[in-house]
Amino acid sequence: MIAVLGAFDGFHRGHQSLFVQAKQRADREQTAWGVVTFSPHPQMVMSSGIFCNLFTEHERQILAQYFEIPRWEIIPFTHGLADMSPERFLDILATRYALRGIVVGRNFFFGRGRSGDIAFLQQECLRRGWTCDVVSPLLQDGHTVSSTAIRRLLLEGNVMMARSLLGYPFGMLATVVHGDHRGQSLGFPTANLSCPSGKLLPPGGVYAVAVVAEGRVYPGAANMGYNPTFAGQRSLRFEVFLLNFSGNLYEKTLGTFFLEHLREERRFLSVAELVAQLQRDRDGAGEIFCKHMADENLARFLQHMASVGVAPQSFPLSPGGNLC
Repeated sequence: MIAVLGAFDGFHRGHQSLFVQAKQRADREQTAWGVVTFSPHPQMVMSSGIFCNLFTEHERQILAQYFEIPRWEIIPFTHGLADMSPERFLDILATRYALRGIVVGRNFFFGRGRSGDIAFLQQECLRRGWTCDVVSPLLQDGHTVSSTAIRRLLLEGNVMMARSLLGYPFGMLATVVHGDHRGQSLGFPTANLSCPSGKLLPPGGVYAVAVVAEGRVYPGAANMGYNPTFAGQRSLRFEVFLLNFSGNLYEKTLGTFFLEHLREERRFLSVAELVAQLQRDRDGAGEIFCKHMADENLARFLQHMASVGVAPQSFPLSPGGNLC
């Protein structure tokens, strides 16, 4: 087996280049390939601060299917593993996976105190008779494609640039729960989503999104915030309005994928003013959805999420209604 090693908090375009290298190496060696990763993310165990994942474990597995990773192996990450010597870690990998080679990024470190660097790994692979492919970081517009850069962009609300580095839109799988039922009375019924714990979220505001619901893809407008127009204190809410949808989504799992930031959340002086803005949000989200759905890569990604990531069986891609 050719093993791609890494933490892989999601799979950005730099990670995808590792998978291409692993497949090419496996074809030459006439063997299988796969990803060997960790859960929880090492920084969740080792960091003294708060660390949020880009994607949950379930979402990572769905993405692994999308990228056609034939073997997906997860090693539980503990303080004991972090304190293991690099030699011992490679011994365990050799026993567990019958390795023929390893593929890593150039900034890969492992073992106690990050003492296992690329030079050490190359020497060990040579000694063990393994191939060792080290892939240089991917550059885009002069900047390195990295999970750190993607986190920064998402925290700034720049979901379009984050999508450019990922190669697909950032999003989440979440369950619909009961809210205040206020949207129904306003003519804009929303699905209130229970956001996965430990997952990074973009800042508050209104976003144009693509929503996968019950095997179909819909345009939507999503609000991340506290509903400041109405009195009372409440926790952070994530609500999604689906265009051209009717039905009951309670307890269903939706896939919500961010396309563009529309506006900041703000307090309106009247309900009528809020409703007028919601109408503009709806129209703007629909136009943005149609524009983005012309991207064949995006359509393919959403097709995968509709058929595998949300629903248990395959469905054809079908935008909600005849909006486009």
